[in-house]
Amino acid sequence: MDLYATILDYAGGQPDQDRPSRSFAALLRGETPADWGPDEVFSEQEETRVIRTPEWAFFRRFRTGRAPELPDALFNVADDPDETVNLAGDTGHAAVAAGLSARIDAFFDRHSRGEADLWCGGRPIQNSMITSFWRRVWGEDWTPVYAYR
Repeated sequence: MDLYATILDYAGGQPDQDRPSRSFAALLRGETPADWGPDEVFSEQEETRVIRTPEWAFFRRFRTGRAPELPDALFNVADDPDETVNLAGDTGHAAVAAGLSARIDAFFDRHSRGEADLWCGGRPIQNSMITSFWRRVWGEDWTPVYAYR
């Protein structure tokens, strides 16, 4: 994502401020970069949305009520870099999970494309070769979406 802003900035253009992209052009020019905001990375794949920070990795799962469903996962990557201890079910970390979940919601509320946002009734574009698996997860009427009209 940061290539978009970096190339535009380096070439003298103005990146779209509404895109989640930061310019590394200052580094290429040997300068100190401006404040880039919070050190966090968001990602999404099918039923999972993720936020990673220097201390935490939180994987939040979309719930369908059908099996198989993956559990949410919270890892303290500062103390557990191999992500071996899932703290998501630990009541002592409920506030951390809730705070990271709110940051995931804020990011995707701002940057998701409505028709693609599974979490808000949309259907993501897929290239799935395992339709039998996804029909078990999403229901027998599930079909992959290859393009939006």
